[in-house]
Amino acid sequence: MKRLEPYRTGVFRWILMFVLLGVFPSPSLAQELTVVLSSNLSPYVEAFEGFRMAWDRPIHRVDLVDGQVPNLPSETRIVVPFGGQAALASYPSDVVVIYCLSPGVTLKSRAHRNRAVKIAMTPSATETMKRLKVVQPTLRRLGVFWVSDSQSVVSG
Repeated sequence: MKRLEPYRTGVFRWILMFVLLGVFPSPSLAQELTVVLSSNLSPYVEAFEGFRMAWDRPIHRVDLVDGQVPNLPSETRIVVPFGGQAALASYPSDVVVIYCLSPGVTLKSRAHRNRAVKIAMTPSATETMKRLKVVQPTLRRLGVFWVSDSQSVVSG
């Protein structure tokens, strides 16, 4: 079997952890869980495929259309957006939103009745430098521009 990329395994591990910790409201999640993909780009599709394989239950998948989420099934209680545009889409206030693969996006929990969870998948600084050195072996210094979380909060 092909080895899964880190962002594929990381997404479903975090989401499954929330399931095991009892974040979700009921055991019959087959129709209650809807995944929303920002686009058909390979990172989103591969992460979704990894999640789908680990979930081992039917999952309703919805793709954004012109930045809008088509109608969610009425039984949806949990939305898992993959990507920033999907995370920023408008969802009913009574659903739990667990968003991932959306760097630079932080949803205000109050807009989702404190039911919005971000799964950050930022690699460690050591891992990042190791991979950068593969591309640029003579790298000695790295300048990084950073925006604090207080400036990146988005109402959604």
